[in-house]
Amino acid sequence: MTAVHSPTISPPSLAGRPTGNTVWPAAAVALVPAYQPTDTLPGLVTDLNHQGFAVVVVDDGSTAAEPIFTAIADQAVVVHHRVNLGKGAALRTGLEWIGERYPADAVVITVDADGQHRPWDVAAVCRATFAQTSSPAGRRRVVLGARQDGPGTPARSRAGHAVTRLALRLMTGLRLSDTQTGLRAFRASLIPTLVQIPGQRYEYEMNMLLALAEQGIPVSEVGIDTVYDDATVSHYRGLRDSLRIGRDLVAFSLSSIASFLIDYGLFALLTAVLGWLTAPAAVLWANILARIGSATANYTINKRHVFHSRGRTGTTALQYALLAAGILVANTAVLGWLTGALALNPYLAKIVVELTFFVVSWLVQRHLIFAPRRDAGHE
Repeated sequence: MTAVHSPTISPPSLAGRPTGNTVWPAAAVALVPAYQPTDTLPGLVTDLNHQGFAVVVVDDGSTAAEPIFTAIADQAVVVHHRVNLGKGAALRTGLEWIGERYPADAVVITVDADGQHRPWDVAAVCRATFAQTSSPAGRRRVVLGARQDGPGTPARSRAGHAVTRLALRLMTGLRLSDTQTGLRAFRASLIPTLVQIPGQRYEYEMNMLLALAEQGIPVSEVGIDTVYDDATVSHYRGLRDSLRIGRDLVAFSLSSIASFLIDYGLFALLTAVLGWLTAPAAVLWANILARIGSATANYTINKRHVFHSRGRTGTTALQYALLAAGILVANTAVLGWLTGALALNPYLAKIVVELTFFVVSWLVQRHLIFAPRRDAGHE
């Protein structure tokens, strides 16, 4: 585990002011995380200045890019990590720096350093964000610059995008065409929420979408150019990083399937064993006892193998028990209503109820019970 190093800032705070003629309704700040950037970065910073953006670049421990950062010293604030901590860590560092110096109504827009985001697309996403001022919900909206996969998109990128699109839709119901875009705009008032989201590397961007969905923060997309050519250099590793991003989703799904099989098997067995009771009573007691057995197995699997939680067993077990009890009450009530008032087949009703509460359980466990702790170390 790498120790955290306090970032150093250069040049002084007067740097980073826009040099162009574009005038935004409030401050507009482009945040660019950069690791081993190429000579495309100075041109990007110049173009962003000309679009009216102040620019903050986070050097994420680059080892051979000092001339490039020197070249942008009069156009951008550069914040340095002494060692490479990952894109998620770089974004949080930049957000914390901006949050301490800009007002809540400023728009922050994250831009990749590899040349995939055209200046006019950055301006279009920023413009769409400033337009969301008619309601409190609109001012909390996050706007994504969405690429569309086409013939020019590398196969590994298409596969990675497909994996994360499906995972996000299953977990949250959000239908987004580009879950991995680094072009994202939002008001600075959201920074306190965003810096609490876990994830050191590329998984941070997926975690952000999950957190936004959990908290009811609206997300929308603006179409942008899709750029994949020799002039763009990305440290994103396509399918491998997408699988890293979705690994806890996949593991949780497998754990839930295993627990469901335990639960369903016990439910079927106990329904038969308790057949001497009246039909509604047999169904309800079978459901309760099956839930206790499967919940015990699910907690153990999730803590040790899904979320790799280091939280105290007593605390997390109590939290999990409260979650399981809450879901049990709701689960049983809904199941009783489906089999009683609607006279549905109990086995079919059981499947419907379990699918309904799957998302609720994942969100609470991922972001509350087994949430990664932000302490003095990074992955």
